[in-house]
Amino acid sequence: MPYDDTTILDAYKIHLYAARRRPATILLRLGDLRRFQAATGIRAVDATTDDLLGYLAGLAETYSVATQAQYRCSFTRFYGWLHDTGRRPDNPAAKLPSIPKDRSRRHFPVPEDRLLDAWNAAGPRAQLALSLGAGVALRRSEIAGLAFADRSDRVLQVVGKGSKSREVPLDDLTHRLLLEVERDAEPGQTHYFPGSRGRSHVCGQTVYRWVKELVGVQYALHSLRRRGATQGFAQTHDIRAVQELLGHVSIETTQGYIRQGADAMTAVVDATSLARLVEPAPPRMRPAHELLAEVDALTADLAGHGWTLTLTRSTTKDAA
Repeated sequence: MPYDDTTILDAYKIHLYAARRRPATILLRLGDLRRFQAATGIRAVDATTDDLLGYLAGLAETYSVATQAQYRCSFTRFYGWLHDTGRRPDNPAAKLPSIPKDRSRRHFPVPEDRLLDAWNAAGPRAQLALSLGAGVALRRSEIAGLAFADRSDRVLQVVGKGSKSREVPLDDLTHRLLLEVERDAEPGQTHYFPGSRGRSHVCGQTVYRWVKELVGVQYALHSLRRRGATQGFAQTHDIRAVQELLGHVSIETTQGYIRQGADAMTAVVDATSLARLVEPAPPRMRPAHELLAEVDALTADLAGHGWTLTLTRSTTKDAA
């Protein structure tokens, strides 16, 4: 039977909500389909594989690889649902080519001095957003939708991509900022970043804009998350713990977030250098003051057993 396009998209929307997809994800998927329809004049329900390929090819000319991959994902999810539910006998997105990741782009964590400047220029609301992004490495949508009910003492229950839930511990600063918001909350307020016009909370794009204005146009909010990953690994060297904090399924994704500085690579080269084998360094002579301090401690211990230790200097070499 023929389907009205609006009816199909409404049914798909209900499916996405039933699957507990995040509101931001639902808006993105439906928006991609509507933009396809507006640009091509083809109803999404009637599109062929060639229609989808032509649209993706057009995106490749003017948009990033990430945007192209986003539309491909929206197509594969929508047409897979149409096919699985019997609304369409074929799946025109089944053989769309995969979109390789763009490895030419280099993503950097926000520098520490830039982050400090942003913190000093921010008000309480933006400071909390900075702390949640750079300190506990939350995504923009996770920050925007954070509710009072998500905090239990010093732990946040965060729902991330794919509606996957994870527990995120809180540092002292972020914990204090959250408590201040709860203390000053308006009657009926349920979220740390309340929205306007009846909305319970702001959208992720609003948080993105706050941060962008503070850290500069060359650093996105995700640069805060990369900063959290980089600093977390630098201090702990525990990449599995960093992976859990970020909520990544693959540890390879986490590795891409960590930016190693030149000092770290220099230390690796020093450790692997053949100079350690072919030009071994002479044994290091410890400073006299370190040795004398140990002698003093040993003398005190031996005195308790009735022994006296006498030290005689045999040369005139400077003991310092």
